[in-house]
Amino acid sequence: MKGVIYTIIAIVICSCTNTVKQDNLSIFVAASLTNVMNELVDSFRVNNQVKVNLNYASSGILARQITQGATCDIYISANEKWMDYVQESKMILDSSRISPVSNHLVLISPKGEELPAIRIDQLPSKLKGRLSMGDPNHVPAGTYAFEVLNNLGVYTQLENRVLPAKDVRGALMAVEMGECSYGIVYYTDALKSEKVDVLLSIEDSLHSAIDYHMAMIKNNEQAQCLWAFYYFLETEKARLIWEKNGFIVKK
Repeated sequence: MKGVIYTIIAIVICSCTNTVKQDNLSIFVAASLTNVMNELVDSFRVNNQVKVNLNYASSGILARQITQGATCDIYISANEKWMDYVQESKMILDSSRISPVSNHLVLISPKGEELPAIRIDQLPSKLKGRLSMGDPNHVPAGTYAFEVLNNLGVYTQLENRVLPAKDVRGALMAVEMGECSYGIVYYTDALKSEKVDVLLSIEDSLHSAIDYHMAMIKNNEQAQCLWAFYYFLETEKARLIWEKNGFIVKK
């Protein structure tokens, strides 16, 4: 990751003991980070006596909750658009905004169906049933999937057969349950599922960069535990957790 620890962070950390004792930390997290964030928080809490409340949903839903006054300390979005939305509402500490990791898209099918090799631009003719993906209106994974299909000129042919999910986990589940014959999800979500097969990795050039964005919300930014959590994300232990879960850590 790039240098997320600014001078003020170093001052705060150095002035404290190694173990942070704080009341609680509320983190609003994009649904695609569920597994890795649970693991990161568990690792963080080994040396920090902090109660961490995690709120998982699509980035768009979380952004709207924050701008409507929900109690939140840290927001982690699966794309730049929704972080910009919160920032433009003057809700974040600008200097805390970072982009620690990235991801990529894959095409999946239910486990064991042994579907023939397929290109994304062949979906209109090969698709039997429905295509699962996040709702492009508020789910970043759905927005990226829409960009792929639109750039290939096939979205209008598929639009009536798309099953839009409320988040990327919902899109994955629809394929796991056999409700859809194909789905477009993040590689990291497919990696954790034993109920889907990854048919192909989608070219990054077909969509916007899948970068995660993280920032502190302006309400409790002086709290010791917030800076401690940011510091933790710079550690080797955190990097290994990200990479084990399939994410690309930015250097």
